[in-house]
Amino acid sequence: MKIKYRLTKEDYYEFNLHHMSHFKKVNRSIQIQRFLMPTLFTIFAAITYKRGNISPVIIIPVYLLAATGWVMIYPKYLQKSVNKRLDAILNQEANKSLVEDKILEVADDGLYEILEGDNRVLSSKAVVDIIENEKNIYIYLPSESAYIIPKKFFESENEKDKFIRKVENLLVESDLVNRRK
Repeated sequence: MKIKYRLTKEDYYEFNLHHMSHFKKVNRSIQIQRFLMPTLFTIFAAITYKRGNISPVIIIPVYLLAATGWVMIYPKYLQKSVNKRLDAILNQEANKSLVEDKILEVADDGLYEILEGDNRVLSSKAVVDIIENEKNIYIYLPSESAYIIPKKFFESENEKDKFIRKVENLLVESDLVNRRK
């Protein structure tokens, strides 16, 4: 079974946001970064209070404002940072093919990318996870890479379901699934 599709920058953005929020290791790293700064603010406030003649009436509100602001702003900052990096990657000439038409074939023996001239290239013999959300299907491979398939390229819900069932035949046991929430 073959699917022809084209990815947009938005598809890559959504995938990265999905991946960051649904895999324990990535999510844990984000939470550490998000809450490390308020801890550093606390240490700085304590040092400033001990060494200086600054009143706690001043230092505590300043600390609370800085810590609360960071915790609230960090997710938006991270999202903008990811989008900026993706823009830089996708705008490089060498990566223009990432937003061109693609054809993925799901065969009994693996996933194949169909290149110009109908050349088949084996991408993977196995799949470790399939995740479906409102807009996309994410097919995770053993190499910890993934295919992003926008649902809008399926002619019908039945065709999409048939595609997913075919991909499910390639599923293998993996610890990648265990790393999700």
